[in-house]
Amino acid sequence: MQNDAPVVFFHIPKTAGTTLTSVFERLYSGRKQFLAGRNGVAHIADCVRFLGLSEEARREYGYVAGHIEIGILDAMPVKPFVFTFLRNPWDRLVSLYRYVQRSPGHHMHQWIVDHGASLEDFVLDGPWDELHNGMTRRLAGVPHARTNDKRLLRQAVLNMHKYFGFVGLMESFDKSLFCLGRLLGLEASRLVYTRKNVSPGAKAPPDYGEAAKQRILDHNALDYELYGDCCKRFREEAARLVSGAAQNKAFEGFKRAIKERARAGASAGQPEQ
Repeated sequence: MQNDAPVVFFHIPKTAGTTLTSVFERLYSGRKQFLAGRNGVAHIADCVRFLGLSEEARREYGYVAGHIEIGILDAMPVKPFVFTFLRNPWDRLVSLYRYVQRSPGHHMHQWIVDHGASLEDFVLDGPWDELHNGMTRRLAGVPHARTNDKRLLRQAVLNMHKYFGFVGLMESFDKSLFCLGRLLGLEASRLVYTRKNVSPGAKAPPDYGEAAKQRILDHNALDYELYGDCCKRFREEAARLVSGAAQNKAFEGFKRAIKERARAGASAGQPEQ
């Protein structure tokens, strides 16, 4: 990519976006930034505001991020480098459920309380489109859809090919970030991070039962197919970008630096959040 091209982080909820945001807002602090959904403003309202700007005003932004809509990408006067991260759909749904449970300010929190909703209730009956193929729907540019229609998946894949320079995986976060840095021409040392917004107890989720899990997965079949395809593509991309002794050595050094940062934070009495 050209070093002066705008960079866009297409943030899908619960895919390590808070950590990524902390890294890239710092890296691109010298650029004018458009950050959707800040200061209590709804993401969609910010997207509408961006689309309403003149072409000259939109051209000033060198970094755009947030839960943005696909239409934003067409509205960029200069072709941007766009990236996003995906997550195993089951883990993402569990994370969404637990996040809403502990967040009284979330618009779905009271629904869970009023209905005494389990994860299965939340996904199958909750009035929130994010719970039904949310990753596919966002990438397809369809704001409201509760369907396993393959046309939605095909549109998401087409959009990824058309707009996205990189699709990383939360499950391979460090390697994804290292690869992304290479594509953006960033030194790995500048990408060292501290994890943000990690769900309490996230490493030990309760057992929701195999039958319930299968019903939830069936409800999100497109997300699973999309995720599987992106895993394959990521492995191929990572093999290309992290190849040879020099790059492997650099990646190992990157991982060590991240661990050292985490240990330093813990020893200073500042545990990861």
